[in-house]
Amino acid sequence: MRRLHGEAGHGGVVIGSEMSGSVRNVWVTDSDFVGTDRGLRIKSMRGRGGVIENVFYENVRHQDIRQMVIEMTTFYASSTLKPKTDTPPAIRNIHVKNISARGAKQAIDLVGLAELPIRGVSFENVDIVADAGVHVADCQNVTFKNTKISSPSGSLFPIADE
Repeated sequence: MRRLHGEAGHGGVVIGSEMSGSVRNVWVTDSDFVGTDRGLRIKSMRGRGGVIENVFYENVRHQDIRQMVIEMTTFYASSTLKPKTDTPPAIRNIHVKNISARGAKQAIDLVGLAELPIRGVSFENVDIVADAGVHVADCQNVTFKNTKISSPSGSLFPIADE
């Protein structure tokens, strides 16, 4: 296994967006990301289809992340490509464990689709200091165990009907 050290890139690990196949059984471990846009980013959108599942993101340290430490979305809207299918994408069984972060715009952002929520995301032994906390919309079975999110200002878990 190779140790990753990413600096000032788009993301430490990015899966998606222009994909209509599937990505399964990904392990990211023992890594350091400094100054990247995001730490872990999983992105897709309606019309892409496919499945992203069984992703394990463990023992990763983040410093000075410019956007979110963890972002997952099936509501990615930056593409100009015509959808290949009417099938929405599926994101499920994502495990985030032993993660630390200092200096991020936002800790966690999870946004699924009403017709196919993001499912089965677990956070364990997570310690993040960020300007904003956690945003979750259209997701099911998101769990937090031994997780600490700190923000000098702003809401840690804003709640909204979306």
